[in-house]
Amino acid sequence: ARYHWWRTTRSAGYAHRPDLAVAFLERGLSLLAPHGTLALLVPAKLATASYAAAARAALGRQSTLHVVADLGDDPRAGFDATTYPLALIASKGSPPAAHTLRLGLDPRADRHAQGSWATEGPWLLTTPDAHAVARRLTERHDALATAYSPQLGVKTGVNAAFIDPPAALAEWCRGAVRGRDGREFW
Repeated sequence: ARYHWWRTTRSAGYAHRPDLAVAFLERGLSLLAPHGTLALLVPAKLATASYAAAARAALGRQSTLHVVADLGDDPRAGFDATTYPLALIASKGSPPAAHTLRLGLDPRADRHAQGSWATEGPWLLTTPDAHAVARRLTERHDALATAYSPQLGVKTGVNAAFIDPPAALAEWCRGAVRGRDGREFW
């Protein structure tokens, strides 16, 4: 009963399998003093996974997000793990009006208005312009999942073996669809 964010999502697919990182994050915030701040490395998938929707909504509304930075491509965050890290710095307590959060560890990183993140939708860790394009696409077009059922593939941090497989693995691999492989359809 203690972990509300961890147990609220019940849907099809993999959403029914909660990630302990959500409970860890919820517990960490609950232990803070009023206006206390925490900094955590959590799995980057918490920014988009359906099972973390309640956590994202609560963080967006009830805490002040200072930094949400995907460190998957940051060479300083390199370690042998199959989970891409997300740096999260947040303070307990609602954000001030017009508060912005930073999308990187660098003080010059892009900023977003936190108010746009106070929903259960995914956190798009992109520039504000890319965020606007994604929002317009979502408003105008159905999600791919409405036509196709997503399937869980291989879970590994060795993406190069599957995105551009060596010839020795070619007979066991199916090509990934990339943006450059798509054609204009409207």
